[in-house]
Amino acid sequence: ITEVIGWRLFYLVADAVQLLVFLLYMATISLEMTLISLICLPLLVGLSQKFINSPVNALQRKERGFQVKAEAIVGESIRLIETVKAFSREDYHQHRHDRNLDDVLGIVKEKSGRKAIWEAVSNTIQTAIFCISLLSVHY
Repeated sequence: ITEVIGWRLFYLVADAVQLLVFLLYMATISLEMTLISLICLPLLVGLSQKFINSPVNALQRKERGFQVKAEAIVGESIRLIETVKAFSREDYHQHRHDRNLDDVLGIVKEKSGRKAIWEAVSNTIQTAIFCISLLSVHY
């Protein structure tokens, strides 16, 4: 355990030093852009956490729940295959399974849509910051 903690601490310190050196290098190039980046970065991380990561994590939990439910339905169907055939209830069990899989598919689509929207927004913001930096250097 101490070895794992030691390596994690090492990487934490290494990342902090790398960030500090990077910020100093950015400040030597353009202090304005460094300040803009220092203001925008926490905002983007906060927005990402609130509007993308939290809802996506909730959708993943919901998706896992539906997958567990689907596995339970399949397991139950396999165990009861003789009984189901005897009472001609195959359609009911098939419909139940299909409905659950449709729920999983809906959640996956929503999760993918949220991720795609965030990618588009973050790329647009990154491009805007790049354009602002070019304009500030030009003028």
